[in-house]
Amino acid sequence: MRRGPTAFVLVVVASLRAAADLAAPAQSFSNAPLAEVRAAAETGDAGAQCELGRRYLFGVGLEKNAATALPWYRKAAEAGQAEGQYALAWLFCACPDLPPDFAQAALWGEKACARGHVKAQRLMGALYSEGLGVELDITKAVALTRKAAEAGDAPAQFNLGWWYYNGWGLEQDFREAARWLERAAAQDRPEAQRVLGVLLVEGLGVRRDVAKGIELTRKAAEAGDAQAQFNLGCWYERGQAVRPDEKQAAQWYNLAASQGHADAQCNLGLMFRDGRGVARNMENAMSLTRKAAQAGMAAAQSNLGFWLFYGQGVPKNGKEGVMWLDRAARQGDAVAQAELGFILHKGEGVPRNQGRAVKWTRKAALQGNRTAMHNLGVFFEKGDGVPRSYVEEYVWCSVAAARGHPTASNSAHFARQRMTTRQIRAANQRIAKFKPLDPGALVPAVSVDQVATEPYVIPGGSTYNLNVECRVKDPNAIEDKLPVDFSFRILKDGQPVFASGATPCRVGNGEPATLTKTGLPSTTTKGAYEVEASVVYRDQRAWRTAQFVIE
Repeated sequence: MRRGPTAFVLVVVASLRAAADLAAPAQSFSNAPLAEVRAAAETGDAGAQCELGRRYLFGVGLEKNAATALPWYRKAAEAGQAEGQYALAWLFCACPDLPPDFAQAALWGEKACARGHVKAQRLMGALYSEGLGVELDITKAVALTRKAAEAGDAPAQFNLGWWYYNGWGLEQDFREAARWLERAAAQDRPEAQRVLGVLLVEGLGVRRDVAKGIELTRKAAEAGDAQAQFNLGCWYERGQAVRPDEKQAAQWYNLAASQGHADAQCNLGLMFRDGRGVARNMENAMSLTRKAAQAGMAAAQSNLGFWLFYGQGVPKNGKEGVMWLDRAARQGDAVAQAELGFILHKGEGVPRNQGRAVKWTRKAALQGNRTAMHNLGVFFEKGDGVPRSYVEEYVWCSVAAARGHPTASNSAHFARQRMTTRQIRAANQRIAKFKPLDPGALVPAVSVDQVATEPYVIPGGSTYNLNVECRVKDPNAIEDKLPVDFSFRILKDGQPVFASGATPCRVGNGEPATLTKTGLPSTTTKGAYEVEASVVYRDQRAWRTAQFVIE
């Protein structure tokens, strides 16, 4: 599995990383001898204090030392110098050599904003956008960023274009995104050139201009932008927007991978495995894929797990292979979920666990993985880990066949022969509305309506029952009953004293349901307790608490 080109790589915002903003020297002391700068700084000249702070921060004629730079910037800031206030805010929130203190960053950033400091406006927009040191306020974030962007600040122009692209805090508008990105790109901001390049190649918000899009992307890539390098690698590998050239694809992937770009590492690992654009080298393939997997990339974890479990080009290691497949599956990788479900079903190299096999196979099937769909249909045919059902077999094998599974149509035909006309009609309606789920999309319909114990006052050492009323609705599901995990814990004075394991249950789609735990033993320790009940569906959790008393 490989990853495709994207417009951007997720960052907080450019303003919290732009160290170059502080590199511009104070004009009156920019070329002054160090002794002169220090003497003026010690006598209270705020401009000299800023310049001395800059020289310590960047090691200009002095040993580089951010901790020593900070008090000089503070002196300038306390004297009311806007540049010093901005620099101090930046040191507190973005300097890699100092621990962050976002409250202090916001304090000094606000002071600089009050003096009309443009870069401070952009920085405060960033802090408000993330709720760092201030209460999250998207309206303020956009207003401050727009103010800085209109004043010509290139990072702010990029941020505003980025937000228009994503519809973050603003109505999504590719035309406006392109307008602001063009301004930032004209100031040679690589990240803006890269995103604008994608807009031009795809014709989003602008007239499609592949040649210009490639030119901008290449410019950003040559400036060292790892995501732009990755995008070029994808386009050359796939022949998208350019003529296919696997050798160039590998070169661009390599540049991005050397900067730690996990997607590039994953794709280049596959090229080394297959000998495409580079000489086949499984050692390099493993090294790159492992780096991406360790960085948390699900597709790389899936690839690594598969190679290790089956010994494909590497010594077989079933235990480690399952570990990586499990990590990828937990991140929603459908290929890993399907493979893990099959491994657990077969019990090869790991203890057979049909309950977990069904869980992972179902998750992959809901994402549209045709192998998992067929496997789930077979489970229903045999009643293996699920109630035997020819209807469910027919539904899952039919959707698998529609996606090109080579044998699923035979299984669907077998199941159909054992169904009534009414069952076939209802099943066909479910098949027609099937839509694969986006693994990154939350299902906004998991709720816990009420939690109660019976009785509310419980004698010490006795038993009691726990009832949880919940509702789970998934408009995309083709199953009538949705799988949920139900768990709870008991707390006293805010500290957990008991936690249950997760209990798998099935509830009607959109229907009120009551989940019950009976015969729970109470402690002999008297007092007020709190029960927290949790219901999880597709990795989305809803919970609610209630109180009871033990006497």
